[in-house]
This record gives sequence, structure tokens and C-alpha cells, in this order.
Amino acid sequence: MAGRALSLDVRFSSAQLTPGTVATMRGTVGPNLSDGTEAVTISGTVTRGTGYRGVHVAPDGECVVLTTSFTCTVALAPGDSAELDIRLRVDALNAPAVARQQLSVASSRPGQGNATTSTVPIGPDDGSQALAAALTTFEMTRLPEAFLPLLAMFLFALAATHAGRQRSGTDSRSSNGSPGENP
Repeated sequence: MAGRALSLDVRFSSAQLTPGTVATMRGTVGPNLSDGTEAVTISGTVTRGTGYRGVHVAPDGECVVLTTSFTCTVALAPGDSAELDIRLRVDALNAPAVARQQLSVASSRPGQGNATTSTVPIGPDDGSQALAAALTTFEMTRLPEAFLPLLAMFLFALAATHAGRQRSGTDSRSSNGSPGENP
């Protein structure tokens, strides 16, 4: 006997995702309206520029998570539901304009399968790209203190080079004769 489709209700906590962040999608699968325990498989895929950071199904679900896909299995007793927790990472540099996630539920009983597509806009950057640009292309006039560690490293390298030359005897200032003498 074919059962009704399993309910699949998942939502992001915000209506817009931000590049460089991890968003959490939570929801439920079920309840199992059949008379027996059902083996349920939950699968998902996302577009490039986004990726799964982690997926958890409670109670006692087992998940295999790859970068852009996941598969979870859980046994649902009659009347039970499963809690789904999906952590989705949005790439800071390669984020698409819209994140599309396709979720599907399959059951050991025919007719209980279900699927949905989640489409969430990825909003403007919250300043992390501007901060990254500032760190990689800073002006010395705005950050003069950044010059001090660079100067210290240069002087340390110069001193190490000089000490190495003195040990090997190749220092241009050391000579076997007195100054001004031609060998």
C-alpha cells in the first residue's frame, strides 16, 4: 500500500545569505504516517560557490557530506519526525547571486518520496571583501606602523648575512693586509 509523501519543511534563519559566512537551515522531515518503521534517505545538492559545512539529522541519523552534496539516512517509527540541521557555507570570493539547494526525501515505502528546491538570494558583502582588499593593498601613509616589522625583518636579514660572511671569510671589509695595501 502506497503512503502519503513525507513532509519536508526546511528554512534558513534569514531571507538573505552573505558571502564569506555560514548559514544554518533547520527543519523537519515527517512525520511517518505509515504503520511501520521506514528507512528514510535525505539528499541535497547546492550550486557552485556554496558548499555544505555540515549536516546533522536527529535522532540517530547518519550523514555523508561532500562539498556540494550530502546524503543522510534515518529510521522513522510510526508518527516520528526527524530534525534536520544543514550548515551552508557561502564562498567569499566566488559566491553566486542566488544559492539553489535541491533537497529530496526517499522512503522504503513507495509514494512517500518528496522533493523541494530552496532558492535564497546572496546579498551584498558585509564589508569583509573591503577589509580583505585593505589588508592586501594598504597604503603606507595610512598604516605607518606596518612598516616597522618589515624594517625589523630587513635589518635581521642583513645582520644574519653579515654574520654568515664573517664566519666564512668572504666579508669584503676583511683583508689580510693593512688598509690601502694592494695584494
